[in-house]
Amino acid sequence: MIDEFLFAVNKILKDYGKAVTLTRRICRDFGGWGFYATSSPTQGVSSAVFYTIKDIIGSDDISLLIYNELRNLFFKDKIYIPKEINVFRKELAQDIYIAYDGTGENLIALMNKYKISAKTIYRLYHEERSSRINYVR
Repeated sequence: MIDEFLFAVNKILKDYGKAVTLTRRICRDFGGWGFYATSSPTQGVSSAVFYTIKDIIGSDDISLLIYNELRNLFFKDKIYIPKEINVFRKELAQDIYIAYDGTGENLIALMNKYKISAKTIYRLYHEERSSRINYVR
């Protein structure tokens, strides 16, 4: 599902980096949720998804195109959005490795930003650290 959505967003935006950023943000904010995409993007959970798209894209028209693409991909089906960690684990580990400075304040900020636990942050940090050490060897 996410691969299809990412492909569709990339096709609309013609910017793979922005398509990945948008897809990761949707997974981060709505991961683990299931919802029905309504015909109006301003109702219920659909409005939250639409405004997240709009927040990243900026344009109402393009945001509506992307929302409608999500809706068309899963018409009449309940849309389940996976958590970011399940889809973008390697990228998330890289982001945490770069951002984590070992302080408690930083840990709390990362927990809030990525909506994951302290234990998961430590685990991702050490996964990326190990992969970088093994890469150097």
